Amino acid sequence: MKKKTAILIFTQTASWECKNKYFPKGLELFSELNNQVLNKVKKTGLPYFIITEKEQKGSTFGERYTNAIEFVFKKGFFNIITIGNDTPELKSQQLNQAAANLNKSKTTIGPTLDGGFYILAISKSQFDKTTFLNLPWQKKSLRKELVKTLESTNTSIITLCFYNDLDSQKDIKHYLSYVNLISKNIFLLIQNIVSLSPKTKGWNVSQNTFTFILFNKGSPLVS
Repeated sequence: MKKKTAILIFTQTASWECKNKYFPKGLELFSELNNQVLNKVKKTGLPYFIITEKEQKGSTFGERYTNAIEFVFKKGFFNIITIGNDTPELKSQQLNQAAANLNKSKTTIGPTLDGGFYILAISKSQFDKTTFLNLPWQKKSLRKELVKTLESTNTSIITLCFYNDLDSQKDIKHYLSYVNLISKNIFLLIQNIVSLSPKTKGWNVSQNTFTFILFNKGSPLVS
């Protein structure tokens, strides 16, 4: 039987992510984010691959992400749904919706407010490695350029609702207003992080001082 759709969780281990996103209690938060995204993926019943910094290959984000997609397609799958761990609002239903769209030959993009995306669901025929490597990864123009590239091949695109990535101090505070849209565990961890912030060295600084090395899905670099 031909393999059809697989989910790629392109992420980092919690310990590695703590080195690149400096949050108090970060290890607990990133561990919970990784656990939750895995549980959401398992609920779909689709085969999945977890590719962390231990398996990622390449010197840039674009190379690592593109190589991960290529790896899944080489396993014999015709469709792929890529996600990270940094979008707490993501639901299993959206993964199922993306899979259903692929079955209708439609691409799905879940846009983030920073110009990137939290879901990209494409078929193997829409994936050109050279083109993907040349996309403006980690820039605010990423999603627009990706959409332009896909539309140039007459791809039908379904756009989901906008979500926020959890990458910075500003994002942490943003989620305090979303108690009904994220899990109780994540909300409590975020509350704890914010309550600790005045006591934590390095937290009360501009979000522009955060340093990110490995981003999920090409979130723009803080400038």
